[in-house]
Amino acid sequence: VFEHLGAAERLRCTSVCKGWRDAALAGSIAAAGGSASSSWGSCNLQGCNRAGAAMAAMAARGCLRQLTALNLEFALEVTDTHIAALAQCGTLRRVNLNAAQNVGDEAVLALARRCPDLTEFGLYWNVRVTDDSIAA
Repeated sequence: VFEHLGAAERLRCTSVCKGWRDAALAGSIAAAGGSASSSWGSCNLQGCNRAGAAMAAMAARGCLRQLTALNLEFALEVTDTHIAALAQCGTLRRVNLNAAQNVGDEAVLALARRCPDLTEFGLYWNVRVTDDSIAA
């Protein structure tokens, strides 16, 4: 049912109860073409056309607090703002931003500063990232 709803309707459904929240957000991620673990420990939005919208919906409902692994390789519509908001959870250990072309230095710096347990970080083929943020 949730996959037939628009993003605004799905977001409203997340307020009903935890079960609806999880189902509606899973529907948002699936609609974007990705997948998430049942515990929200990992999220795969590789190649998703609306990855930014899916991440925003997850963040709005507090579903990123337990996230330790995120794959955004070739994901579209993901920006520095999305990654900076995600970095606030501080729980990330693995992040793949390979070819996420709208992500730049601000995102890299936010992850470096706010995710002390980050051990794997993919950043290949990303033209908006400069040496300044890599040095951090």
